[in-house]
Parts: sequence; C-alpha cells; structure tokens
Amino acid sequence: GMMPPHMGPPHSGPPHMGPPMDRGGGGPAPARVRPGQVLSGMIVRFNSAKGYGFLEPDDLDEDIFFLRSEMPQEIQSAQSQQEVANKRVEFEVRTMPDGKMRAQRMLLMQDQPPPGNRKTRESAENLPPLDASLVDEMVEFLADNGGGADYGKFASRFSRVKKVQLQGHFDIFSMEKGQRIELPRGHPSRPDDGSDGDAGQEEDGRQEGGDAPARAEDGLEGEDDVPPDEPAIPPGPGCEPYGVIRTYDPAKGCGFVGVEGFEEDIFFPRGALPESFQGKKKSQMPELVGVEVSVELGPDGDKGPRAQRLRLLLKWHAGDQCWLLRRR
Repeated sequence: GMMPPHMGPPHSGPPHMGPPMDRGGGGPAPARVRPGQVLSGMIVRFNSAKGYGFLEPDDLDEDIFFLRSEMPQEIQSAQSQQEVANKRVEFEVRTMPDGKMRAQRMLLMQDQPPPGNRKTRESAENLPPLDASLVDEMVEFLADNGGGADYGKFASRFSRVKKVQLQGHFDIFSMEKGQRIELPRGHPSRPDDGSDGDAGQEEDGRQEGGDAPARAEDGLEGEDDVPPDEPAIPPGPGCEPYGVIRTYDPAKGCGFVGVEGFEEDIFFPRGALPESFQGKKKSQMPELVGVEVSVELGPDGDKGPRAQRLRLLLKWHAGDQCWLLRRR
C-alpha cells in the first residue's frame, strides 16, 4: 500500500535557505521526513562485500544509509559499486533510535537521466583530487589517533573535504554509533602493521611485544585495566580465545583467522564454520572477512596451528530488532 509517488506538495524553491554548501552542522537532522513519505534520490556509494551503501536524496542535505535487502529487486544482487552508482530511486525513510536515517523499500525510478541539482554537479567526477600534502596531514592525524578516528571528529578537523574525495585514500565505515574513518590495512602508518620505519627491531619478522600501542578496539570492551589478581587461563575446551577472520575462500573452503597471542594467523577448514555458513559459492554467503569469532583450537596441523571450530559472534541491533554478525 504505497501511495503513488509525487503526490506531495509541489517543490517550491530550495528545501532550506542556508548557504548552499553548509554541511558542517553535524547534529541530528531536523524531522523533515514524515514516516511513509516517498522521497527520491540517487545511489552514490555501495559496498557489495559488506552489503550496504548510501544514497543522496534530492531534498535533504545528508546522505542516507541503506542495506542491500532494501535495494530495488533488479539491482539487489549487484557485485560492484559501478553497477548501481548514480541509479535514481524512490524510497521511504525510517529514523533509527540513534537519530540516523535509513532508506527502505527502494524502487528504481522509470526515468534515469541525472537530475540537474547542484549535488549531482559536484559529484565525484568534478571534485579535484586531494592535494598530496593534505592527504599526508590526514594520515598523520589518523596515525596519531591510533590509525583511525570517529568520522565526525575527522570531518570537523578537515572540514572542506567531501567523503567521495577520501574514498581512495581511507576506509570509511558505519559503526553502531556514527561512522569511522581508518587508514587502510597494510598502510605503513597503521600502528598494528609492524612495518613502521622507526621500529627497527621488527625487521626480522618477530613482533617485539611491548611496541605496538594496545588499542582498546582490538578486542571486546575494556581490557586495559586488568586487576592484578586476574588468573591466566590457557585456551582449552569451553575457554576460547577471541579472533577475527582475515581471509576466507568459499570455493576452496579454507581461510585464516587472526588471534592475538599467536604469531601467525590460524588456518581453518570449511567444516570449522557453522553449518549454515558452509556454502561453496560467494553469492550464497555473507562476507566473512572481518567477522569476530571465538576459536576452538584443534591439534596442530603440519603447517602450524589449526582451528577446528569457529563460533561467530553476534551483536544485537536495536534499530532493526535483530542480531547481526559482529565485525571489526
């Protein structure tokens, strides 16, 4: 029972009168959207591995998050951003408990020519690439923050920059609360890569324990302050260390999980995963790289440690009232 699109009042003039480029406010959007109201806009980003993206509404001044499951049927199985970028869609908006908006029930619009609004004109193609010295400054800022920062904090420090300009340089992703920007994995300035020029004693491949700053995000909550009488527990049946899946190939049925305290990543076979995650085709499976797990170790294989069972950790998503995979 969707009302026919475009029955609202005719658009009279710009939706708000502020200076045209002013996006610095950052507070929650005023409630300009009625539940069930049908808006139109354009898909600007889509991460097919993680199954979410952002669209740019014609009449609101902030990008709106969407999940793959809410995309129009015709493009729901898209495997790359190219397939869906700049597609025009109609959608409804739901405001989540944290005040963030989320697009739902997206439908492809019949007419696909790009509209002539200013947002389209300033879209990715027309934005100049970032100045190299500015990128260096951003890298330094993120490195000083342990390799990443809250996007809002970053945006207030570098206010003249658009997200599309950052895409090639940094990883930007949504957390439960807001968005986060990080140096990509393997970046020389990331503290957890051990490839810092000045950490000379790491060249022989052995991590010298005390070097890397302990980062609270590495595990679950609050591990810095361990009481002195906390006993040491060796991993064993029923006591499983925490890890993050680093690689997994559904076709070959093998992958590696990183566990702190082990010098190398630990191999796991397809059979170590819960049964419903043992599909052989990438398309039948959620992306497992980055998923948090607890690891039941098996007897070492000939190539080092092996995991015989991975238990995938879940987190509760209050907005959608459902459980989701915990991801790093």
